[in-house]
Amino acid sequence: MNQSQKRQQIVIFEATQRCDLTCRFCYNVWHKHPETRHDDLEPRKTRELLDKLLSEAKPSNFTISGGEPLLRPDLVDIVLQAGLSGAQVTLITNGQTLDKKLAKRLVRAGVNTFEIQLLSDRPDEHEYLQGVKGSFERALAGIEAVLSTRARMVAAFVATKVNLPRLEETLRLVHKIGVHGVMLNRFNPGGRGLDHITELSPTPQEVLHMLQVAEDFAVRYRFPISCSIPIPMCLVDTKRFPHLGFGFCSAGEEMSYPTLDSVGNLRPCNHSPLVLGNLFEKGFWELMDSPKRRKFIHTIPRICQGCKDLDECKASCRAAGIECAGIEPLLAQIKALDK
Repeated sequence: MNQSQKRQQIVIFEATQRCDLTCRFCYNVWHKHPETRHDDLEPRKTRELLDKLLSEAKPSNFTISGGEPLLRPDLVDIVLQAGLSGAQVTLITNGQTLDKKLAKRLVRAGVNTFEIQLLSDRPDEHEYLQGVKGSFERALAGIEAVLSTRARMVAAFVATKVNLPRLEETLRLVHKIGVHGVMLNRFNPGGRGLDHITELSPTPQEVLHMLQVAEDFAVRYRFPISCSIPIPMCLVDTKRFPHLGFGFCSAGEEMSYPTLDSVGNLRPCNHSPLVLGNLFEKGFWELMDSPKRRKFIHTIPRICQGCKDLDECKASCRAAGIECAGIEPLLAQIKALDK
């Protein structure tokens, strides 16, 4: 296919590395890979970068993340540029500074979906995981601001050993306040989270219990719940949970989500520190077809090689496995139970 005819389904833009929280589970790569740290480009250069990305990749979905994107004073302009390209715009934010006025401006500019973390129904538990006092009430205020608009509001629950016991109560809370769905993501090691693996990593049994609680809730309330962080198929038969959405590692697939940082470095996904190159220097599809990305796609943990489910499961999260010396903790625990 001619490159001018190619279209990338999803692209993630990390608008900034700055953040007003210090989440214990944060996977952002710059916490462990200093070579990936940088300041943001000025707005004019950012517009140039996004013009090149949007014209070459032609994404159907443009997801803005961070750090915390609300810390960028030109965020509304970034949203408008993406929206005018025809992409559906998703904004991942912690909601700490999101009020009704700003939420309406962002929706008018083009945001279709907001994703805001709510990690527990208990403020102290939520704030312990995010590392900042008062973040619970500010997150709720941000969620309420979004719900005052016509945009879709998705709550994100990062499932750790700390907050999993309150999953059902947290689902009840977000359902009660009118959230449109939940992104239920197990803790995925990376970034700052690598310092807290033992404390935060749920066991295989806890992950299975999490899915059963979510399945029962989805059935009872007809409530959309999706698990986008891969869960190994050697642990889970997804057919047991027909009312949940599941995502698997999309490396090399049409639905992969290459991630562009705020100075133009392209990575295979938001969990991987591997820089394929810079978009100011090379074309988007040239970087996507690079030997570096092909090597990333084909790096499979030894214990997963030959597995009958490999084509679908993709060895769980490829990036987390690489960050954890070849195999992520959940997959290692599963394989240990099989012995």
